[in-house]
Amino acid sequence: MAKFKITAGVAGFTGESVGVHFRDGLAEVDTYTTQGVSALSYFRSAGYGIVPMDGVEVDDAIRSATFTPDDEARQLRREIAAMEQVDDLDGLRKRHAELRDKVERREVAEADAAPAKPPKGGQLADPPEGDKVGDWRAYAVEHLGVSDAQAKTMNTQELRGLYAREKAAHDAG
Repeated sequence: MAKFKITAGVAGFTGESVGVHFRDGLAEVDTYTTQGVSALSYFRSAGYGIVPMDGVEVDDAIRSATFTPDDEARQLRREIAAMEQVDDLDGLRKRHAELRDKVERREVAEADAAPAKPPKGGQLADPPEGDKVGDWRAYAVEHLGVSDAQAKTMNTQELRGLYAREKAAHDAG
């Protein structure tokens, strides 16, 4: 249990507020009774000045006065679980960054190993006539300088777009 010095919202107030007597704008309240806890909660929510007299913070005093030990244990378990989730999330973020770096390194290696694009001014082979994604992927690998791994991640529409951009660049060059 704890004691607090309360400063009224009106300077110099003498009288009673929520069962607590003020004199010249000051009062003392403790958390030994339900009335004291209720008054302290009200004073906190109403913006009264509150100074701990024995080092116990207001929120801690109210919590310990209103929570049973079982309630407090459940609350602490929830707080611990929340902290563990943050740790798990940090671990997932780290793993995500590691995988992203690994993919980037692999893409660079594949790009270095990819066949060269057709020379400027040379003939760009005609694309497949159908919509079969396998035909378009093979065409992209063979004629557009796309790695096999990259081609496998693309659908027909993306491959057609790549061809259109390459054709436009080829024709402009």
